[in-house]
Amino acid sequence: MVIAKPFIKTTCLCGKIFTQPDVKYKHKYCSRHCVGVYINKLRLKNINLGRKHTLKQRLKRSKWAKKNIKHGITSLNWKGGIVLNGNYYMININSKYKLYHRYLFEKYYDTKIPIDYIIHHIDCNNYNNNINNLQCMSTQNHNKLHWDIRKGDY
Repeated sequence: MVIAKPFIKTTCLCGKIFTQPDVKYKHKYCSRHCVGVYINKLRLKNINLGRKHTLKQRLKRSKWAKKNIKHGITSLNWKGGIVLNGNYYMININSKYKLYHRYLFEKYYDTKIPIDYIIHHIDCNNYNNNINNLQCMSTQNHNKLHWDIRKGDY
C-alpha cells in the first residue's frame, strides 16, 4: 500500500495561494510565468548601479572621445575600406560604400558610368576586379549576354 504525501498550501511571490506536495524541495512559484517574471526582476534589479554623470560631465567625455578615439583610416582596425558584401567587394569612399569594380572602372577611364549601364565581369568571376576583366555595357545587352551564357550559345 502506497502512502500519499500530504499536500500543503504555499503562497507564491505574486500573492496567489497554491497547493503542493509536502516534500524536501518545495516550489516557490505558482507557475512558469511567475518564475520568469521574478527571475527577470532579480536580473534587472542591479542593472543601473554606479555613478550618475551630470550633463556637463557627459559632454566633456563625448568631446574627449571625438578628439581621441580614432575612426576610419586612423583606426588600428582599418583594412583599407574594402569589405565583402554578398558576391561583390565594396569600398568605403567618404563614409559611403560603392561597388569596387564600378569605382575601379570610373577611376581608370576617368568617366562617370551612365545610369542604365552595368560593369560586366568578362570571366563571370565577381571577385576578379582586374581592369582587363571589366567591361561597360548596357543593361539590355548584359541581360542578353547572360541569357546566351545560360543557354550555351556564348
